[in-house]
Amino acid sequence: MGNKITIKTVGKPVAFLLIGLFLFSFIQTVFLEKSSYGKWRNWNVQENVDILVLGNSHADNGISPLLMEERFRQAYGQEVSVFNYALYGMRTEQMYFFCNEILKTHTPKLIILETYAFCPLADEHREILARRAFDTLPLSFNKMEGIRYCILEDPWSYYVPFIKYHTRWKEISPRDISLLYDKNLWDMAGKGDASQSSEACPDPGDGWFLQDTSRIQECREITPTEKECLEKLLLLLEEKGVSLLFVSVPYKVQMGLDSIEMIKINNYLQKNYVDGDRIRLLDMNRLWRELDFDYKDLYNEGHVNQAGGRKVTNCLLQYLETNYDIDSITN
Repeated sequence: MGNKITIKTVGKPVAFLLIGLFLFSFIQTVFLEKSSYGKWRNWNVQENVDILVLGNSHADNGISPLLMEERFRQAYGQEVSVFNYALYGMRTEQMYFFCNEILKTHTPKLIILETYAFCPLADEHREILARRAFDTLPLSFNKMEGIRYCILEDPWSYYVPFIKYHTRWKEISPRDISLLYDKNLWDMAGKGDASQSSEACPDPGDGWFLQDTSRIQECREITPTEKECLEKLLLLLEEKGVSLLFVSVPYKVQMGLDSIEMIKINNYLQKNYVDGDRIRLLDMNRLWRELDFDYKDLYNEGHVNQAGGRKVTNCLLQYLETNYDIDSITN
């Protein structure tokens, strides 16, 4: 007779532990605040991504993947996949760790990084911005390193978000559960149009957008932590063969950083990091006149509306068509 095959079963304690861990993971995901959950889910189901947009609300409101894909399809007969993974409040300090995680899934040919991400990160904003950046990401050594780097307080509620969100039980609705399974609730996240607002910002008559920004040569140095994380990000992109385009969406002022100071930051990036080949920069705050940009293109002083988003995206498309071989930014 042949040897008997013995199948070892998992002991009850281990089975209960595994079931408990699964249930805890499920409950924690339900309780999460889900402002960026749809983009995370949709990013992971993409077949490929050719162009990835990163940044915060400036990029989220200003750059339309839908319009970009339509233009590439109509003008070149090519299916170019564009994904806008800008998250409200995202800063450069979080960007390296965030990219290191999401690039495990897809490697685009071109990343567009909106430069308001270099707005200095105030300590009072660290918690909410770190949560938006990291909460939906799976636990990994990279995520833990990002949390240690970016926050000042006890990190445990970032490693285990349920510690923070368990008090949301009164707010939980069927939608919190549906979001985990119903693709129709998030299938356009990161793939749709830009700003959803058609409102126009009142014009205070200060002539802000009539200023001549073409002669501003002064540089404003980025902070040491921004510099450290940017240089790590540039090394990561070089290793993966990804080109980078810095883009500045036009605005007036937000959180104490006005667009003139933003131009000075862009000058610093241009001087120290842009090489004209793998790394380039498009500063639309220098193009107000060319874009006919004014308060009518903003819904508040910091963010473009629908009209402004179309101008921004069309300007970006023209820059890409002029400065890039379209075949080189498709997989």
